[in-house]
Amino acid sequence: MGGRCLSLWLPVFAIERMRRTARRRGETLPAAGLPLALIATGKNGERIRAVDATARRRGIRPGMGLADARAILPELRCRPAEPEADAAALEALAHWCRRYAPRVAVDGEDGILLDITGCAHLFGGEARLLEDLRRRLAGLGYTAVAAVADGALAAWAWARFGGGGILAGPPARAALEALPVAALRLSPEPRRRLERLGFRRIGELARLPRASLLLRFGEEPVRRLDALLGAGEDPFTPLPEPETFAARLLFAEPVTRRRALEAALGRLLGDLHRRLERAERGARELRLRLLRLDGAAREILLRTGRPLREPGDLLHLFRLRFERERPDPGFGCELMLLEATRTEPLAPRQASLAPAETEG
Repeated sequence: MGGRCLSLWLPVFAIERMRRTARRRGETLPAAGLPLALIATGKNGERIRAVDATARRRGIRPGMGLADARAILPELRCRPAEPEADAAALEALAHWCRRYAPRVAVDGEDGILLDITGCAHLFGGEARLLEDLRRRLAGLGYTAVAAVADGALAAWAWARFGGGGILAGPPARAALEALPVAALRLSPEPRRRLERLGFRRIGELARLPRASLLLRFGEEPVRRLDALLGAGEDPFTPLPEPETFAARLLFAEPVTRRRALEAALGRLLGDLHRRLERAERGARELRLRLLRLDGAAREILLRTGRPLREPGDLLHLFRLRFERERPDPGFGCELMLLEATRTEPLAPRQASLAPAETEG
């Protein structure tokens, strides 16, 4: 997959997901700072599936047998792994990431991939997008490493072996070539063979003639090397898009006058009304984002006391918010985004809103 990709690595996702669930249910887990591991039982007995940062620092790794792990660290606390709950939570988090890009995919058991081509400018650039993503994930209780690069494999490799951040321009190739062979994401046997023959860095492979590389190691290392360095593409299958209630309007010229902004919002509310009516839903929460010419974004969140979808009623509530907050369009607004972020069932016929009814 070409274009600009963002790889999100959640190295302790299963542990943090379990902690979040336990807090919500009022359950008790070992306190942070005590080593914790999640255990899966298979044909080879009980093995470590996931560990927290404390256990990792003490030498415990996923894949270890439980007996070996306890021999290294007798005070290791253990809980049964919940792989199905982890998978469901990771997919839900991937859908949550659609606020940054429409094309997202689950990437393994601890990763999410976003195609952010053409999206970063809506957040003021890639650096601001990454900053916002990290901040929000930290607020949710997740440890994350995020990387942006040309292509899915390059972003994946930089997140896991390069420390994350943004790779762009001519320095990107040299940075990728300095990564270990494991960053090619090879299947186990080709990786072991390369390392057994003394190949440690990707650059050592990149300097070999392609014909020699293909003859000695087969097709997979060549294909992965091309995908990493931009000569090929890595397959990317995005998650199916869930039903959303959103509308957007790109202005031909930047808009500065409030009356024009309200007229545009009225058009978006009309679009949103048709979608909500077809689904027999009403909005309980709406998010309006105004993207300015200078890259800044202004967000207005509207919550209603009951499900609504009539454009006139909702525009009235937004006008009240405009009066109170007076959003500054700066040198002009170039894009308006409207989304019903929370909806509830609403019968086909709806009485008009009486006095203004809003929760804020």
